[in-house]
Amino acid sequence: MDNQRYLLIEQYLCPECAGSGWITNLIWQRYWEEHPDGGLTDEEDDAWFREQGYTQRASEIPEELLCSECDGIGSIRREVELRKVLQTLELLPRPLADLIEE
Repeated sequence: MDNQRYLLIEQYLCPECAGSGWITNLIWQRYWEEHPDGGLTDEEDDAWFREQGYTQRASEIPEELLCSECDGIGSIRREVELRKVLQTLELLPRPLADLIEE
């Protein structure tokens, strides 16, 4: 029984994508910072991306990518020990918590 642990699942909004499951492709973020009004032709867009080291046409480069932090789910789930949750919520008296510390 000493090796038994009770776990809860904590779920929270992904801080990386703010729950959307998608993040802006950094190269496109840079593009929009340099060209806030757009207005470039397709050929000018392609040339800009070639200057950045891309071989694809601009239209082939996705502006958004699946969030790698949450795998596109929009939230993070992790296991948390029940003892730690009870301590955090101050529902487990400190002396008792000290007895069951690992």
